[in-house]
Amino acid sequence: LWKEKIMSVVHKNYRIVHYGTFTMYKIQPPGSGAIPKELTGGFTTIDFAKQAIDRSLESLKKRRGRKANGPEESTSTG
Repeated sequence: LWKEKIMSVVHKNYRIVHYGTFTMYKIQPPGSGAIPKELTGGFTTIDFAKQAIDRSLESLKKRRGRKANGPEESTSTG
């Protein structure tokens, strides 16, 4: 079954665009800034690109929370 290629999708302000002659997609940043390393390269489906964006944003959220709250404390006993 042939599916029509989707040329561009927006997910959480990032554009997922079709490029090349194969079914590959790349992620473009909102505005003209750079994107995290894990979002560079090609993705075989729009869903994989969306998952990468979600993971990247979650990771960024955790890193920012750690900086705002100070270093995490260890709860080991011993």
